[in-house]
Amino acid sequence: MNLQTKGFVGGQSNLSPLTERGKQQAAALGRHMSRQHPALHSPVYCSTAVRAEDTARIMLQQAQGWPGPMQLQASEVLLELSQGQWEGQPRSQCYTAEALERIAADPFTFAAPGGESQQELEARICAFVHRQLLPSLQYGGPPAVVVTHGLAIKCFLRSVLGSSPAMTWKIATDNTSVTELAWGVAEFVLLAVQHLRRVLPHGPAACSGLQPWLCD
Repeated sequence: MNLQTKGFVGGQSNLSPLTERGKQQAAALGRHMSRQHPALHSPVYCSTAVRAEDTARIMLQQAQGWPGPMQLQASEVLLELSQGQWEGQPRSQCYTAEALERIAADPFTFAAPGGESQQELEARICAFVHRQLLPSLQYGGPPAVVVTHGLAIKCFLRSVLGSSPAMTWKIATDNTSVTELAWGVAEFVLLAVQHLRRVLPHGPAACSGLQPWLCD
């Protein structure tokens, strides 16, 4: 989604509403998904951040042909990385040379003052997927959609791929792009990252699909 966050640290704050372009992206995503997937698992899950809920609602409003009504369930567990005392502050004052050096030295456990680390974010997203999402789905049934945030998706993908935490930032999750996964016998298989990037009017979000989908 396109957000109004220029120069400031966003994190879990609601200082970054959707722009008009972000709303257009959410609408286009809904139309595309309803064409590609005539049936979806209900409820659709989303973060409690205003920008995520707005994206999910617009997506559902614009979708055509889904057997309804589709329910929307918001959860704080799906919020973006907490940046603690940095939220709402100028990025230039927070991401100093010293802070960047500490992040580079240990990106997995670094946390802003009063915030959380990538390790903690990854743990809560994985807990949601395995304890709440997967048990609600059926093999061969319709896919689930989760509207969440860029770094939340990246951290979950890191756990799926077992990659180095230093690689997490190198995963691209543009606005309203789709990150799609399938659940195999005992693990996830990554099917697509940055899907729809060239289809939708652009700017970041992501979606994952047991298709579960994760959407930013």
